[in-house]
Amino acid sequence: MARASRRRLRLARVFFVFGISISACFLGSIGCSHQEATPSAAASSSASAIANVPDANVIIDAIAHTTAPQIALGNLNADLAMREKQMAHAPPDAESVGHYVDLLLAHSQFAGKVSDLEKADQFTANALQRIVGNGTVHLARANALGAVHKFDAALAELVLAEKANVEPLRVAEARAAIFQAVGRFDDAAAIRNKEDENLLPVTSLAARAELAGEMQKPDESERLFTEARAKYRDVSPFPLAWMDFQRASLLERRGDREGAKKYFAEANQILPTYTHASV
Repeated sequence: MARASRRRLRLARVFFVFGISISACFLGSIGCSHQEATPSAAASSSASAIANVPDANVIIDAIAHTTAPQIALGNLNADLAMREKQMAHAPPDAESVGHYVDLLLAHSQFAGKVSDLEKADQFTANALQRIVGNGTVHLARANALGAVHKFDAALAELVLAEKANVEPLRVAEARAAIFQAVGRFDDAAAIRNKEDENLLPVTSLAARAELAGEMQKPDESERLFTEARAKYRDVSPFPLAWMDFQRASLLERRGDREGAKKYFAEANQILPTYTHASV
């Protein structure tokens, strides 16, 4: 039973690798697409609450310069509503399908909406029937299937996306995320180690840090998480909270409950609606 529980936790943690690695630029835009980032009262109180966390100066600085969580989530909700309004008037093209799925998966991850996963699953299945043979739609379908843990089907969709000439890095990163989710760590590492130099630095480092932790390399994992935090320059709180959640989960599994609590708390302070971190 304990092993099954750990597996479920790993799948929940890894799931957002799809959104964070494939759409890091998109997530960054959520934080500031509608309103400018300003230090919030929550950010100020967070700074004093986490003064004893490792690399605290980096953490406090990052929190102080991220968009207030209520604004960031409001922007995400507004983007979703805008996409759905547009789709009510005209069927979306392939790129719009991909963007909408990214939004749904991000919203599910940080607002805890299981219905978003079901919606993404059904939406991409319908999109495949309407936009036949398009690689971007196959990639979106793979991400939706991975999010609901239909990994074999997701891998099959990635093969079709690859044949339809989707950017190889996007396919490789999605495949690595699936391998990591199902415990094929060596296969995931082979992809990440080969491709990382071409990916966004913070996204790449955080994914590698999580993978190193899964492969029982705690020193390397901590080093990569610290490096990723130090390099984070965006205003969006979403990737920052995600990194903290991943780090805390690994620390908890290693028996460092105090360290885990600090990073879970920080993720919750950066983004109070982050359901996984709050629980």
